[in-house]
This record gives sequence, structure tokens and C-alpha cells, in this order.
Amino acid sequence: MKICVPITATTIKQALADANQAVELGAELLELRIDYLQDLSPAGFAQLFKACLTPVIVTPRSKEEGGHWELGEPARRDYLLEALELGVDYIDYELARDLALRIEILARRRQTKVILSYHNFAGCPPLAELILIKNEMLNEGADLAKIAVMANTLDDNEIVYQLLQDARSKKQSLIALAMGELGAPTRIKGPQLGSFLTYASLPGKLSAPGQITIGKIQNSTLR
Repeated sequence: MKICVPITATTIKQALADANQAVELGAELLELRIDYLQDLSPAGFAQLFKACLTPVIVTPRSKEEGGHWELGEPARRDYLLEALELGVDYIDYELARDLALRIEILARRRQTKVILSYHNFAGCPPLAELILIKNEMLNEGADLAKIAVMANTLDDNEIVYQLLQDARSKKQSLIALAMGELGAPTRIKGPQLGSFLTYASLPGKLSAPGQITIGKIQNSTLR
């Protein structure tokens, strides 16, 4: 099971400390949620990336996407393109964002892999709709598709599992999970069905509803 820990600190200094803690606890990837950083600057961004001891995902998520980005779209564009220039391992870009920027990112990615994301904080669409979304993202050139839906019933988890099975049968790269308390089991079972990774938090530092701590994820795999 590949565990990615989101870093949600509000300062570069704390983000550096949290990144080191996550690696010590066994994280294999770090998601740098730069939308949380209140003292973000190009120099601080480069410092944070270069100090990480694992592969990283750079994610600047807007409020509409469930994040905290407040610096405006031009600045977000600049940081995404700077991430490509620095050679980060992955960037996470929402499917619904500006199409021209998406095309530019895909064209300029070099060694950086692009994760196209779809988040639904209201519920879980039908399986057929999620399969279409997954295929759209991958057909457009994404290296990885990420689909996160809100579980309002346990049946929604089953839809996530079926989506993962569909991707595995087609040898597609997918991250899929259900958010919320009811969706927590997908964060453990998902990787067993082919999800590229699972997200786990540092204690007290959730970045999404229903996220499980890295310790709980690790303990679940030992049972």
C-alpha cells in the first residue's frame, strides 16, 4: 500500500517539520498542499520541494474545489508552471479548471506526472458516469486520474470499488476513494483493488473529510 501524507501547514517552517515527521512515520509520498501556506513565496516553495525526502505531489486547490487558495488564478497558474520547471514528481490539477491552462500543463510537463482530479463533495454519481469521467481524464493525457466522491451510504463505497475494478481491468492508473466517515473503508480497501495510493493524515491534520491517520492505515495493513 502506497501512503501519501498531505502537508497542510500554514507556514513554510511548519511544513518542513511536518514533511520530515511524515517521512519518519513511513510516508512514501508527500502532497504539498500549497493552498494552505500563508507565507507562500517562489523561494519558499522551491525550498520546501527541495527539502522533501520522498516524491511529492504539488496541489494548489481553490475554495470551490475544497481548498484554501486565495492568491488568484494568475498566481496559481504561475506556481503550477513553476512546479514543472522545478521538476516536481506530480502536480494535481482539477478537471474543471481552465482548459487552456490544462493543455499547457500537459504539454510542458516534462518529467512531471499530471494528476487530473474530480471531486464531488455532495455525493457519489452513478458508476457509468464516473467511468466516463475517468476515461475523459486519461484520454486527455493525464498520467493519473483521481476521483473522490462523498459517501452518503455504504453503497457508495461499492461504486468506488467497482470503478477501481474497471480501471484495473483496462490497466488504467487511478486513485479513487470515498470521502466522509462512511467512506473511510475505501481508504484502506482501495489500494487492494488497484488504487495507485491512499491518503493518510498526520494526527490532527486532516485535509479531507473522513481521512485516516497514517498510523491507523499502517495498523490496518497488519491485520
